[in-house]
Amino acid sequence: MAMSSFLINSNYVDPKFPPCEEYSHSDYLPNHSPEYYSSQR
Repeated sequence: MAMSSFLINSNYVDPKFPPCEEYSHSDYLPNHSPEYYSSQR
């Protein structure tokens, strides 16, 4: 989980995204979580 968390964090902390952590974390993580895991596996 640590590796996945770090990878997702790196992508979610991208400078492209807004500084709104709460909004990004709530809208970005759940949306890309399934796709990200699917791509990795």
